[in-house]
Amino acid sequence: MSHNILITGASGYLGGTLLARWKNANLPPYGKLYALVRSEEQGNQVEKLYGAESLILNVSDHETITQTLIDREITIVYYLIDAYSAKHQPAFIKGLGEVKKRTAKEVHFLHTTGSKQFSRHAGVSVDQALLDTDPRLYDIQKAAKSRHEFAAESANTNATIIDTAEAHGVRSYIFAPCLVYGPGEGFGNQTSIQDVDIVRAAIKLRRVHKVDMDDPIWPVCHIADTARLYLHILRKILSGEEIGHGKNGFFLASSGSVTWNKVYGAMAEALAKRGLVEDGNVVQADDEVLVKMGEALGVAPDEVQVLLGGRCMFTAEHGRKIGWEPMYPPQHILDVADDEVESIMKGLKGGPDKISFPNTTAYEASQKSYFAQQNSDLQPSCVVSPDSAEDVSKIITSLVTTVSALPGHEQARCQFAIRSGGHNSFGGASNIQHGITIDLRALNTIKVLAPSADNGNKQTAFVGAGATWGDVYAHLDPLGLSVAGGRAAQVGVGGLTLGGGMSYFSPRYGWTCDSMVGVEIVLANGTIAHWDEETHHPEWLAALRGGGNSNFGIITGFYLRVFPQGPIYGGSVYCSTDTIDAQLRAFAELADPKAVSHYDENASLITSFGFAGGKGAAVVNSIVYTGKLEKAKKNGEDSQQPPSPPAVYNAFFNIPQLFSTVRVAPVHEISLEQGSFSQNGKRQLSVVTTHDATVAMLKATYVRWNTSLAAVQDVPGIVWSISLEPLPAAIYARAPKGHNVMGLPSDSEKALVVTLLSATWDNAADDTRVEETAKSLFADIEADAHDLNAYHPFVYLNYAAQWQDPIASYGPENVARLRQISREVDPTGVFQRLVPGGFKIPQ
Repeated sequence: MSHNILITGASGYLGGTLLARWKNANLPPYGKLYALVRSEEQGNQVEKLYGAESLILNVSDHETITQTLIDREITIVYYLIDAYSAKHQPAFIKGLGEVKKRTAKEVHFLHTTGSKQFSRHAGVSVDQALLDTDPRLYDIQKAAKSRHEFAAESANTNATIIDTAEAHGVRSYIFAPCLVYGPGEGFGNQTSIQDVDIVRAAIKLRRVHKVDMDDPIWPVCHIADTARLYLHILRKILSGEEIGHGKNGFFLASSGSVTWNKVYGAMAEALAKRGLVEDGNVVQADDEVLVKMGEALGVAPDEVQVLLGGRCMFTAEHGRKIGWEPMYPPQHILDVADDEVESIMKGLKGGPDKISFPNTTAYEASQKSYFAQQNSDLQPSCVVSPDSAEDVSKIITSLVTTVSALPGHEQARCQFAIRSGGHNSFGGASNIQHGITIDLRALNTIKVLAPSADNGNKQTAFVGAGATWGDVYAHLDPLGLSVAGGRAAQVGVGGLTLGGGMSYFSPRYGWTCDSMVGVEIVLANGTIAHWDEETHHPEWLAALRGGGNSNFGIITGFYLRVFPQGPIYGGSVYCSTDTIDAQLRAFAELADPKAVSHYDENASLITSFGFAGGKGAAVVNSIVYTGKLEKAKKNGEDSQQPPSPPAVYNAFFNIPQLFSTVRVAPVHEISLEQGSFSQNGKRQLSVVTTHDATVAMLKATYVRWNTSLAAVQDVPGIVWSISLEPLPAAIYARAPKGHNVMGLPSDSEKALVVTLLSATWDNAADDTRVEETAKSLFADIEADAHDLNAYHPFVYLNYAAQWQDPIASYGPENVARLRQISREVDPTGVFQRLVPGGFKIPQ
């Protein structure tokens, strides 16, 4: 029986190593070897290096996947991608089942999972060894209950594959790598995921931390031994031997186990040797450290413990029973830690030219770090990571020179994207397909400057465009200072500031962009310029206040006004939606005090009503008070109890609560909480409108939102939330006319509300449904606003959906002003032609 074989994940760590060893594996005869790839470039690589025929397919196109297997009579599939969900595997299994019907050949599906699915993270007992030959494994996994979503989903995926394969007459095998280490041998990714995560977190915190209170063990295996087991299984299948499949087809690749503490210790020594951490000691991570590690890795704090710790007693016996023996003992991972760190650092640096290409660690790390999955889905040709304005100048000069050398260069396209924090909610805003992404995150310097004539004798801070607001507050809090920056820690400084910026401190200091007193900017001709509001092109600086991040140049640093600030009163108050009428009355009372002089400039509020699939609906008030607080009293004397709520929030605190997190805390801590409401890596959508702060308009908005739920509430992973954010004249009228370009009058006392829809969900298949529901919802809200004489045309850029036009909402005068300045600073239109992302100036 001649088998045709398909391997997926050919450019990955395991897939690449597997293919690199293929020719010398002494396999029994088989038919054809196919490799599923994402691009022609990858296809050329697998054909040249491994002799495999490439299939350029989209794994999400399930019908084509199934038909391709049928047409080519593929009978063995190596599935080495997406171990954590069962989205795509059924299409392969269905195709294999159809091939079996037509050819009467046995067909085989080899799925790659992970050892976490057999650990305490997955709810599996770790009191004693669990053999991969245990006939109860299938039932153990199905019965296990995990509090970690992706561990539970992975275990469910294994069961789904076994059940689906059985239904289609396909033999399935669950292959479980563990803590894999060693250099990859393929043309793509060369390093282990977990070791890279240890290094990334350690560099961020300048210290190696352990995440478990005990000293648990975990199975380990060299990448070469892992690939050898996979090939040995194939050898047995091709020989027609019975090795166990389905519920008896689990295979762990492990040479034995070591303790996490020993792994951490070896990595710490290697990192300390290179000056990347303070010393070679390993420290226990507390809750605050777990938050910071999560920020470094782009995951929630509780997921850090899943990624970098835990106990797993899963033990490899099945492979040995069929003749596989590992070459490297478990101790070997500790012996080569120095080599491992060296390899990882080369990947993280992206090479000497700071350029990373697909299938490298640095490239994949950049791709995974976006807020919206829609941006992560895009595949730039390369990612460039400058760490200075000089680097950015060289990049721009090189790009523009290259385009200018092409015939018909006015229409030529060597397009690029500009990325700061990557906290955009639509694809293409800060990443690009097939172009070049300039990732500014290494430009993260934060420095407080002394007052001088150069900065108008005001205290300012220089903040690199790649910093996040969490970085800024962590730096300023200990100094007793703050800045009118973003409210969520993971949001980037660059995008938020250039889009306007709403802050806890906005009622006191205006938009974030109004606190911008100067910039360092790289222009289209490569010039590094400095603009300020006093002497050097103040009119050009004004264009950056709301003009977006992609219209005039690449801003590499901001000079921001800072001010004295201690801990603030803030947190979230959760209530039932039964209280919505009282909530909206309280909101209108705070947001519309009838005159700018009556608005409490220390009061910040976001009232949200949201629905989360599986959890239901609730009202959440995010409350922050930045002013001085009255101490709590007991018997007429100062008490040690937390301060009483500021009077401006009395109406809210008189409403029955479910629970509250309100306390006095540093700004950084409050920003972390605000950021926790929306984690990276999901499908994202935001839509915005502006209207008057009347109870009638607020109630109409709630009714429209509540009605819209029926259209989306069964979407997997859906979160569907409206946030009401006061926009009093205390914010938008604080700066003089012409200070920014957003078009809101500086002589108004009208109280407005910015109404934001935030939606997250799991699957791209639901994009159209979610987006069309959002469009319909906002059409209805804006129709109500017109009917109630409450409509305002302003569209806040940082919350706008891709189909909205925020810059046009600034009014004809400001649009004309932006066009003129664009022509002055970028006469050849580089940033209008070559940077498609973000919101462009209407032409």
